[in-house]
Amino acid sequence: MSKGFGYGKVILFGEHFVVYGKKAIATAISLKTTIEIEEGPWNISGELKQAFLAVLEKLGIEKSFRINVLETVPIKKNLGSSAAIIVAFVRALNEKYGLNLGEEEINSVAFEGEKVMHGTPSGIDNSCAVYGKPIIFKKGNPPLIEKLEKSHSFDLLIIDSGYKSLTTKEAISLFKKNKESFSGANHLFEAYDRIFEEAVNALKSGDKEKLGLLMDFNNGLLNAFGVSSKGIEELCFLTKSLGALGAKLSGAGSGGNMIALFKNKEEALKALNIIKKYGYDGFYVRI
Repeated sequence: MSKGFGYGKVILFGEHFVVYGKKAIATAISLKTTIEIEEGPWNISGELKQAFLAVLEKLGIEKSFRINVLETVPIKKNLGSSAAIIVAFVRALNEKYGLNLGEEEINSVAFEGEKVMHGTPSGIDNSCAVYGKPIIFKKGNPPLIEKLEKSHSFDLLIIDSGYKSLTTKEAISLFKKNKESFSGANHLFEAYDRIFEEAVNALKSGDKEKLGLLMDFNNGLLNAFGVSSKGIEELCFLTKSLGALGAKLSGAGSGGNMIALFKNKEEALKALNIIKKYGYDGFYVRI
């Protein structure tokens, strides 16, 4: 059997705005999906099978496969689970048939599968799943992908709100509807441009206080476009009361996970212990 993997991700800045050509900042996380494949009758169905078929068509492979999932990024938690398994599938095919695909080619092929899953995805999820590092991303053909060079680490909690999120396709549709309903939406997009520029500088310089404030601003814009939720906002207030420098939804929104930035690992872990006592599930990551 041939094996492949893809990383999960969190978006630090720019979800939804990235669909409209704005730059976003995202990073892979330590959670990943690993699969094994072998030729044989399909043991999956639905959209995921159709996504795999799109990948096979792109590569010119006319086979069916049995998929064995060894580990997985949690599903419907805004952590890029679909991209992770599609990238894993492409990598497994690359190994099995000696295709000699580089990272850029793996990313391009995986994007074909993501389009089946999400309609008009930005491509940011599959890019994180492939590269495994913090990146600046801008939608395009091909997309602009810049590895974000930084000399400082940042301590985050990723907390599950306990609510099922909308699909990416549904959330994109909701954001679009609200955008088109407000004649001043372009000013909110201009505000996001400033948030992005200052976030890049804060990441490079290690200014955690500023980065946290910018996360709050970004979350406010997403909430204004209707893609936050009661559960996400409650967690933002809770984590801020426990010392978080900033907090925001991450991903499609409406549910799933949020992220909170802390001064250091110790404060993050202390907050995580308290948050778990409230019944939430979450984990610590350093980027």
